[in-house]
Amino acid sequence: MQTYITVLAFVVNAEGRYLLLQRSPERHEHPNVWNVVTGYINERESVEAAAVREVKEETNLDTEILIVGKPEFSDEEDKRWVGFPVLLRDLGSSGFEMDEDESQTSKWVTKEEFSQMGLKWLAEILQRLKAQP
Repeated sequence: MQTYITVLAFVVNAEGRYLLLQRSPERHEHPNVWNVVTGYINERESVEAAAVREVKEETNLDTEILIVGKPEFSDEEDKRWVGFPVLLRDLGSSGFEMDEDESQTSKWVTKEEFSQMGLKWLAEILQRLKAQP
């Protein structure tokens, strides 16, 4: 079983809304799925650096780390995903520019809207993340 180490970057703006991206239909893994900013952690890269880098690459947003969570595990047929949830604040200092190779659309949502969009699993991860000391 192949293991992939990733970040799950929950970006929150000044209005308390969270950024969601709908993955491009051309993406090999999970096309068309709504998700937070995600990405692989490079060799010798910290979780924090990976989260800030992925958000910048996929959205052009400047962010700061608020909370780094404990890893979340998800198994598929031949893959194991280890995702480190990270809560980041959008600093509002750069314009949003979505990487259209990665995503097809975006929206800012309340935490309650995660479940309404069928993303209860993201709402649960966010709740665990925010409950950490």
